[in-house]
Amino acid sequence: MLLGQNVWKNLLGTQKDHGLTTNNCRVETIQSKKLYSTPLKKGKRCVVLCDGFYEWKAKKPGDKGPKQPYFICFPQPKSIKIEEHETWEGKVEEFWSAEKGWTGPKPFMMAGLFDKWIDPSNKKPVYSFTVVTMESNPLVSWIHERMPAILESDEQVQTWLDYVNIDESDALSSLIPPSNLYIHPVSPLVNSVKNQDPSLNREIELK
Repeated sequence: MLLGQNVWKNLLGTQKDHGLTTNNCRVETIQSKKLYSTPLKKGKRCVVLCDGFYEWKAKKPGDKGPKQPYFICFPQPKSIKIEEHETWEGKVEEFWSAEKGWTGPKPFMMAGLFDKWIDPSNKKPVYSFTVVTMESNPLVSWIHERMPAILESDEQVQTWLDYVNIDESDALSSLIPPSNLYIHPVSPLVNSVKNQDPSLNREIELK
């Protein structure tokens, strides 16, 4: 999965001498695998923010051409399309007021873990994070069987981040599939990480 136009660093950073690579961690095994359980027990829970993420629908036997990618994000306030930056970028003052609070674009929020390790080659700290994943609900399962652990409300965000008052088991239990998502097909150009144009998030019409 890709976060908007960016690939996240894995929990171990980019160093190769450790012999391990990972992009995300399964909620089902997060407490049993040392790589994830150690930062989890230390309360290193975080929220990963982005416009949305891509997922690819598996091809059926006989299908030709590349896999069809989809862009998945939160439904947005009226007149705003998260994939069309001109509808919200540079309009902070327009979307904020003391009376109404924030009325602008709703960022995509995912449960994650963060950590810091020391690069043995230069002794410098490397800060990294990983996204927690879970089994997809019907909103996404027709595309892929896995999905990020999505934090749909401010309350869910507070619960996930409150490592002082909410232990790891209760925090993990609070991760439930979202009730509403906005999903649309996008250009197969996103199949290559070399293509980084923001317009690739935009909806296309499938033949």
